[in-house]
Amino acid sequence: MSGYSRNFEANNVIVLQDSAGNELARAVTTSTDYLKTWGAFSTTIIVPNRTGTGSLLVGDFDAQDGSFKGLAIPVQFGGS
Repeated sequence: MSGYSRNFEANNVIVLQDSAGNELARAVTTSTDYLKTWGAFSTTIIVPNRTGTGSLLVGDFDAQDGSFKGLAIPVQFGGS
C-alpha cells in the first residue's frame, strides 16, 4: 500500500485487524516528510488467507495515551 501522511517524526503504522479487533498483520514505515508537509510512504503487508470482515488502520499511535490516530478502513476478506 502507499499513501501520504503528516505524522509526527514521519512514522506510519499500518495494522490489519479482524472484526473482533485482533491484529492479523502490522507494518511500520516512514514517510518522506512530516507535520507541515505531506510525505509519501509505501509498504507491503501480508494478508492472511481468511474470510470475513475487518479493518485496515493507517496512522500512528499517540505517544501520550497510546490511542491510534488515523484512518480505519473497512475490509472484506475472501469472497468475490
